[in-house]
Amino acid sequence: MVCAGERIAVAAQNTERMRAIFVRLSGYTLKRIENGAAVFVEEWLATIQRSRGTKAKIRNIMSAVSSHAIRYGWMKTNPIRAVRQSAKRERIPTPRTAGELQVLFAELGLRDRTLVLLDVPTGMRRGELLAIQWCDIDFQKLTLNIRKSIWQQHLGPVKTEENEKTMPLDEGMIADLLRWRTETPYAQDDDWIFASPRMLGRQPTMAGGPHAQLYRSCGQARRHC
Repeated sequence: MVCAGERIAVAAQNTERMRAIFVRLSGYTLKRIENGAAVFVEEWLATIQRSRGTKAKIRNIMSAVSSHAIRYGWMKTNPIRAVRQSAKRERIPTPRTAGELQVLFAELGLRDRTLVLLDVPTGMRRGELLAIQWCDIDFQKLTLNIRKSIWQQHLGPVKTEENEKTMPLDEGMIADLLRWRTETPYAQDDDWIFASPRMLGRQPTMAGGPHAQLYRSCGQARRHC
């Protein structure tokens, strides 16, 4: 079950892709598309300044539309199936070494250091981590309740039922959280643990922008554990 916020974001991305398709194919009849469209679509995709993954998704949307047309008898074949478009990454990211991660960790402030310490051992998704409020921590039982996720500032349930769980925290992690709670101005039970100062605590910090490298490093740190 994808969270509501993630559904909204995905729908917006697909709408943008559909708009690009309609702009390019406006004026083309289904018969013209059906006859020799594969090479034409490949050449068009090659001119789009998008990643391979995005181009592959555009190809898949066009294929789904063609399959829908076949179902209703508007087309006899799906020419998009012959379109060749790789979804392979254009570059492989270079993972940081354990030493580089230690240097990065030493440069972090208390909030971001607490974020890393909480994320690495629990393996939470980015949206789950940012959606945590102080009321989700039981400081007596040393547990964290994961019940929600946030995607582009849209709050919803976690992605799958398996992700909805209560996780144990060790005393060291509880101490780090309490230390951060004494310093943050957003320390009420219904406040976000990693609240955005720019938004005066009304929203959690954004996952992108200057924090994107931090979240990537969290994933790399898990692999060193």
